[in-house]
Amino acid sequence: MKGIYPFLFLALALLPAAAPAVDGEVAEMFRQANEAYGKGQSLAGGKRQPDAMQKLGEAARLYEEILASGFVSWPILYNLGNAHYRRGRIGKAIVNYRRAERLAPREPAVQANLRQARQQIRDRELSSDLPSFFQSLVFCYYRLNLNEAMVFALSLYFAFCLGEVIYIFTKHRYAKYATIVFLALTVLSTVSVLLKFRNEYYRPQGVVIAPECPVRVGPGKEQHVLFTAHEGADVIVEEERPGSSLEKRWLKVKVLIETEERTEKETRRLYGPVGYVQSSNVELL
Repeated sequence: MKGIYPFLFLALALLPAAAPAVDGEVAEMFRQANEAYGKGQSLAGGKRQPDAMQKLGEAARLYEEILASGFVSWPILYNLGNAHYRRGRIGKAIVNYRRAERLAPREPAVQANLRQARQQIRDRELSSDLPSFFQSLVFCYYRLNLNEAMVFALSLYFAFCLGEVIYIFTKHRYAKYATIVFLALTVLSTVSVLLKFRNEYYRPQGVVIAPECPVRVGPGKEQHVLFTAHEGADVIVEEERPGSSLEKRWLKVKVLIETEERTEKETRRLYGPVGYVQSSNVELL
């Protein structure tokens, strides 16, 4: 597992503009959180588990306070994921690694720790990876965050417009070929931007954070349990049933795992099954 991210200057460079005093306070909290994490890791190595869990919990609390204050960056999310992972909270670790991945999709440390955390999941995940050829074709979706993808798509569009103007005045065939290429790339990158925008803002995703999460046929504890999802499983939220508290709120979700539904007569394989879960068992990205 990759270690925590220690560089304050980059973490703060990614944060919203703030007064120097506030930046100094955040930097100090970041330092204290990293220090607590380091001590927790050392104590865990020395078999002092209760003290280690206390220090790791302190580190997680400090990282969460930084995020709650509005200072969001991938190093903070990544370090928070590490703290949860060391505490054995795989679901919360995956939530924060995935949040960090959205901001820094090309960061090797984030990818490595996310893969390692997912190896601890009890459920069999559905494979959603496209072949490498198609990932290269739509690299804008896989390798850029949303802001980068938007800038890249706009740049290609301006290049297309420039090529079109050059072709109109020169009628040069190479200008025509370049225009066609830029048009194709603009279409691909625009589709990638729209997909990323939909997935991040209009298709809520989450992760199961409870050790066991009963998935029922309807909203309510009296409803039949279809199957049980486990900590770390990815979900897509299709509908929300309001309630006065997290315990009373229900989500209709698609669980991105392969499982079985067993009845008295038969056992059926389920791929990405849909059901209802309590909101307190899932944390949204």
